[in-house]
Amino acid sequence: MFIDIHCHILHGVDDGARSLADSIHMAEEAARLGIQKIIATPHHSVHTYHNPRELILNSVSELNEELTRQQLDVEILPGQELRLTPKYVQQHRDHEWQTLGDSPYLLVELPSSGLPSYFWDFVQFVHKHNQRIIIAHPERNHSIMTNKELAHLLIQKGILLQVNASSLLGQYGQKIKRCAIHLCKQRSIHVVASDAHGTYDRGFTLLSGYNVIERIMGEEYTIQLARHARHIAEGHEIDSTQHSRLVHSAQS
Repeated sequence: MFIDIHCHILHGVDDGARSLADSIHMAEEAARLGIQKIIATPHHSVHTYHNPRELILNSVSELNEELTRQQLDVEILPGQELRLTPKYVQQHRDHEWQTLGDSPYLLVELPSSGLPSYFWDFVQFVHKHNQRIIIAHPERNHSIMTNKELAHLLIQKGILLQVNASSLLGQYGQKIKRCAIHLCKQRSIHVVASDAHGTYDRGFTLLSGYNVIERIMGEEYTIQLARHARHIAEGHEIDSTQHSRLVHSAQS
């Protein structure tokens, strides 16, 4: 059984599924691929997308009811892809954040250009409230792409990194693919997800992503990444530095 921790399966809330039928088609495709749990992560606080916790919980409940009626063996868990903005303190006060599966893990999307000046203040704020940051698709962030030590620094601060399977397959271009593979080779990636937005151009590439990692890194690391997805969904602790320590000790 596979778990996908980053997916835009809720319809009509962002640039993912456009209709309930789209959501059902995505769930059918996931079931066919052996994905039995999906964390719905609609965009929040980016462009015109405003998807606070209460809205997400209601949408997830409605979709799960429909999947039960359709007799699809796929469970949707609540989550959110939080775009980092200076409004994070007010968002937290207004109870807008939705962690992944109601775990301590918060999926955060950085601006593609780099790290905002207030990033480390945000990290301290999140940790102060006993939550953990997972950075979505770091391979698409300019600062991480151009600074080979930045990923290690983030990990040392307790931050987890989630690579998109589609990046490993080259769907965002060769530069992003190279960065994704480099992060895997450095064992800086903690979890893989599809970031699926539909069943066509941005579909469920999770298993193909695992296959790429297994060819490059071997079975043990790949199994660990899949296990981390389960740990995140269940709210279990993950040591962000475990794999990174192995690499840096080998290089020293």
